Amino acid sequence: VNEGFVPILRRAMGFVNYNIFVDEKGYICSVSTFTTRAGMEEANLMALDWVEEHLRPLLPHPPEVYEGESLLESTATVFRY
Repeated sequence: VNEGFVPILRRAMGFVNYNIFVDEKGYICSVSTFTTRAGMEEANLMALDWVEEHLRPLLPHPPEVYEGESLLESTATVFRY
């Protein structure tokens, strides 16, 4: 994913970040953030194609894609000396 999929996402318009994690039920989940809806939609199409080609045999169910708009963003302030 890091070597094949993330570079594809980075090329999508308005890409901000990508996170992947395992939830409490053991499901693999990911969240991508974009500055534009068009970028998000472009990335969703690319994601579905990439997952189907590279990961589908490993997945017990087809991937589900949810879209939405961010209501709040908070990041840590990092001080470097």
